[in-house]
Order: sequence, then structure tokens, then C-alpha cells
Amino acid sequence: MATGEEDVLLLRVRAGEILEGGSWVYAWLQASGDRKVIYVGATGMHPATRAWLHLHNPDPEVGRILARYPAAKVDSLDVLAMRLPPEVSRVETKLALIARLSREQLLSERYVGGAPEEDVHVPSRCSEQAERLLSHIAAHIRR
Repeated sequence: MATGEEDVLLLRVRAGEILEGGSWVYAWLQASGDRKVIYVGATGMHPATRAWLHLHNPDPEVGRILARYPAAKVDSLDVLAMRLPPEVSRVETKLALIARLSREQLLSERYVGGAPEEDVHVPSRCSEQAERLLSHIAAHIRR
């Protein structure tokens, strides 16, 4: 089998940091059972890297899923992630998404993330991004 250009990944490391990691917001969902969201996060790392750290890092502030959701070792989970434009705040988008998931009753009874903040002011561009990911989450849950 020939290796095509799409099989090659170039990571640019400058001054000890990986460039172009992007800005992401993501949600962990149960793949079976109530299929609802157990955690919402935001990161500057690639989501696969962050997911691995959530599951394998012994520091509970880094390995949050491992620390807060021990069933992750046996449960089937899915992670939906969305890249954010550079001008959109990860933190504010995460807060908007948690609030929307809460209002839509899409947070699992086993949810282990930050508490929904209903009265937080979120810029409209963050709300728009949260709505986009919310629609993907809802579609994934309905499957």
C-alpha cells in the first residue's frame, strides 16, 4: 500500500511548543446507556492528545476523567470536539455549552464537569460556537 500525502503529519515545534494546536471545545458522552454528556472541556491541544491525558495522567487536574469518572476504564465513551476560530474564547464557549446542555437536559446524571452557570454573560460568537457543537451532540445522542 502506497503512503499518500494525507498519511503524513507535520508537527511544527518552536521554542519548545507545538504550533498550530488550535483552540478546541469538546464533550465526553456515554456511548451507551443514557448517552448523555459526562464532561465538557476546552483545550489548546489536539483533542486526541487531551483525551489521552484525561485518561492516563495521574495528576487529577490533568487526568480529570480518570480522577472524576473511574467508570471510564470500562464504559464506552465518545468525545465530540470542535475547532474554534482564533478570535473565539475557549473558556467562554465551554461555559455557554455547559449552560445550554443543562437547559436541554443533555447532561448525564453521572456528569463530572463544572457546574452550569446560567447567569454568565457570554459573547454572542461564543454562544454561536456552543450552539454548533450542541447540535452535533444532540444528533450524536439521537443515533
